[in-house]
Amino acid sequence: MPETEEEVFPPEARVDEQEANEKLDLLSTLRSISPTVFEKVCRELLRESGFENVEVTGGSADGGIDGYGTLEINPFVSFRVLFQCKRYAKGNLVSRAQVGDFRNTMLGRAEKGIIITTSGFSNAAIQEASREGAPRSSWSTATNW
Repeated sequence: MPETEEEVFPPEARVDEQEANEKLDLLSTLRSISPTVFEKVCRELLRESGFENVEVTGGSADGGIDGYGTLEINPFVSFRVLFQCKRYAKGNLVSRAQVGDFRNTMLGRAEKGIIITTSGFSNAAIQEASREGAPRSSWSTATNW
C-alpha cells in the first residue's frame, strides 16, 4: 500500500489559520446578534480601547449617531468622539453617502467620529472619509479587530 503524503504546515501557519477561523467565528457571531446588542459590543470595545464616558444613544431617534465617548490623549487634550455602528452581512459595504451623512451629523457635536462595521467600506466611502477640508473620520471593520 503506497504511503500518502500529508501536507505539513509550519507552526506559524497553523496559528494564522486558527486566528483566521476565530475571526470568521467572531464575524458570524457579530452578524447574528441584534443591532442593539452590536451597539453595546461596540461600546465595550471602545471602553477597552481607552475611551471614557462611552454611552450608546439607542433608538431610532438617535440623531444619526449610535453613541459617543471621550478619548483623553493626556490631561490637557481630549476629544469628544461620536460613533456609528453598521452590522452588515459580508458584501454590504458602508457607502460614501453614509460616511458623508455621519460627517454632517458630527458637525458642531464632536471633533472626531468612528464608524464600526462587520463588513467593509466602498472605495468612494474611503475617499469621502479622507477628503481634504472635511472633518476627519475613522473607520474600523470587525475583521481588523
